Amino acid sequence: MKNRTNLSSMADVEAFEQRRPLQEFCRGNTYDIILNSAKRYSNRAAIKLLSSSSGEREICLVTYQELLEKVTQSANLFHASLDGKESVVSCVLPSLPQTHYAIWGAEACGVAGPINQYLSAEAIRDIMIASATEVLVTLGPSGDFDIWEKICSVADQVPTLKVIYQVNLVGVDPEPSLLVPKGIPFHDFDQALSAQSSASLNFDRLINENDLAALFHTGGTTGMPKLAQHSHKNQVYMATIGAEILNFNQDTVALVGLPLFHVNAVFLTGLNVFSAGGCAVLLTPHGFRGKGVVPNLWHLIERFQATFVSVVPTIISALIEVPIGSVNISSLEFFACGAAPLAPNLQRRFEEVTGIPLCEGYGLTEGTAVCSANPVFGNRKAGSIGLRLPHQDLKTVHLNDKREYLRDCKGGEVGALIIKGPNVFSGYKEQAKNRSLFLDGGWLVTGDMARQDEEGYTFITGRMKDLIIRGGHNIDPQVIEDAMTLHPAVELAAAIGQPDAYAGELPCVYLTLKSGNTLSSTEIEQHARLNIHERAAIPVHFEVLDQMPITAVGKIYKPALRALSTERVLHKEMQRLGCEANIKAVQDERVGIRVLISTLSEHEPIQALMDKFSVSYELLTL
Repeated sequence: MKNRTNLSSMADVEAFEQRRPLQEFCRGNTYDIILNSAKRYSNRAAIKLLSSSSGEREICLVTYQELLEKVTQSANLFHASLDGKESVVSCVLPSLPQTHYAIWGAEACGVAGPINQYLSAEAIRDIMIASATEVLVTLGPSGDFDIWEKICSVADQVPTLKVIYQVNLVGVDPEPSLLVPKGIPFHDFDQALSAQSSASLNFDRLINENDLAALFHTGGTTGMPKLAQHSHKNQVYMATIGAEILNFNQDTVALVGLPLFHVNAVFLTGLNVFSAGGCAVLLTPHGFRGKGVVPNLWHLIERFQATFVSVVPTIISALIEVPIGSVNISSLEFFACGAAPLAPNLQRRFEEVTGIPLCEGYGLTEGTAVCSANPVFGNRKAGSIGLRLPHQDLKTVHLNDKREYLRDCKGGEVGALIIKGPNVFSGYKEQAKNRSLFLDGGWLVTGDMARQDEEGYTFITGRMKDLIIRGGHNIDPQVIEDAMTLHPAVELAAAIGQPDAYAGELPCVYLTLKSGNTLSSTEIEQHARLNIHERAAIPVHFEVLDQMPITAVGKIYKPALRALSTERVLHKEMQRLGCEANIKAVQDERVGIRVLISTLSEHEPIQALMDKFSVSYELLTL
C-alpha cells in the first residue's frame, strides 16, 4: 500500500506542488485510465450493483477487465453512428454498470452527455436538442422508472437523434408498454454490445488533452439548459488528484448513492475510484432515493467493508437519526459532504454521534467536481470548505456591479470566490451564457461569496445571487439557516428574501422538522431571536413544510421557495387591496421570478401595487 498523502495545511499543499508537478496528474485521457487500471487490477471488482437495500437480490459484479471490455465495446458501437469526435452520446439512465459503460465509451469516440433522469420529458428533450444528440442510451420500460415513457414522448422532436439503445434491467419485470419512439430505431444495449469487439478500439483516434470529453448540464430544472464543456484534461486531473488527496487505492470501497448524471458520483465515486483500482458499489439503481437505502446504510457499510461514502447535507440529516447499534463500521475512513453548505452544528453532532470524520468540500460542475476540501487526516474546520486542491488556484476578490475585477480581498474579507486551474472548464456550449463568467487570466467567477482565514481555509458565506438585500443591507442566508438548525427539532432550514414593497426584500425561512417533532410559531420565533444576532436578519416569516423541495442531487431548491413566498406575499397584498386575483409565480431564466396575475378586477390599481415591488409580472384577464 502506498504512503498516505496528508495535506493538512497550506504549507503541505505548496510542498506537494513542488514535489509532484502538474503534468503527473494530466497524462492521457479517460479511456487510458480504465485501460491502465484493467492492466493492473484485471480480476478485481470495479463495480458492484446492489439490486435492493435489503440484499434479497443478487449483486451484479463487474471486474476491471470486464469494465474495459464493455467500455471498448460501447465506444466501437457508438463510433459507427457518430459523425465526428464532438458528436454527442446522451445517457438518461439510473445508477447502473451500463451507465459507466456508456459514459466512458462515449468519451473514447466522441462526447458523453449524462442527463438527469428525473427531469420532465420536455427538459430532457431541450438538453438533447442543445447538445445535438446523435445517440441515446436510456432505460427500457420499468415499473420503477418512467424514463422510457418520457423518452418516447419527445424522441422524435430531437432532429439530430439517429438511434436509441435501450438498457433492460435483469430481474425487473417491466410493465407492458406499447410505446415506441416514433420513427427512430431502437435496440437492446447489452445485445448490441455483445456484437462488438472487446479486444481493442476498432477506430483510430488521437485524443488531445483539450478535446471535448463531456457535456454536463447545470442550473435549474426550467429554462434552456447550460451545458458545461469538460475536456479530457479536466477529467483526468480530477480523477488522479482526487484519488491522491483522498488516499484511494485498490482497497478503497466507495458506496455510491448520488446519481450518475452528476459530477460528484461520476468522478468522486466513479473515475477517481477506478484510477486507483478500488470498487464502486452502486446502492440500487435509485441510489439514496432507493427504498430502505438510508435506513440500512450502516449495515451496507459493514456488509461491503466500505471505506468511503460521499453524501449531501440532507443525507447526513437523515442518517444521524439512524442508530448504529452493534453494526461494525470500523472499515469506514470518512464521509465526504458537498453540493450544498453543511451546517457546522450538524457536522459536529454527526462526528460526536458516529465517531466518523465528516469532511466538507466544495465543487461545481464548472470545476469538474471538486475545488477544495477539508483534510481527511488534518484539521477539519467546521463551516469551512477546507484547502484548495494542489495546482488549482482559489481566492476571493472584490468585483464591481459589472462583475469586473477591482482588487483581491484582505484576510477575512468577504468577496467573490474565483478559481482557475486544470479542472476549470472552458465555458458553456452556448457562448451567450459565458458573458461575465471569466476574468482576465482564466479566473472563473463561481457565483459564490466567501472569505479566507489566515491559514488558507475558505468559508462560503452565500451565493452572489442568494444574498438577501434588505433596504441595501446584505444578509447572508446561511446565518439564518445555521441558527435555525441549532434547534434540536429542526431538520432543514432554507432562508430566502421574500419581496417587500418598501425594503425590496425581507428575510423569511422555511423549515422541516425531524420525525415526531412539533414546534409552535412562538417557539420558532423565540429561538430565532435568541440565536440570530443580526437584527436585520431575523426572519419576518417562518413556515414549517411537510417536505423541503430538493433537487435530484439533494440540494434544497430555493427557486421553488422564492416562488412560494412571492405568491404568499402578493396574495395577501391583493386581499388588502380588495382585488380578486389568481397569482402564479414561475421561473424565468431572464428575470428569475415572473408573476402571472389573472383577474377580473380593474388592472390599474393592481399595476400601481405591483410597480412597488421589484418583481417582473404579467397581468391577464380571466
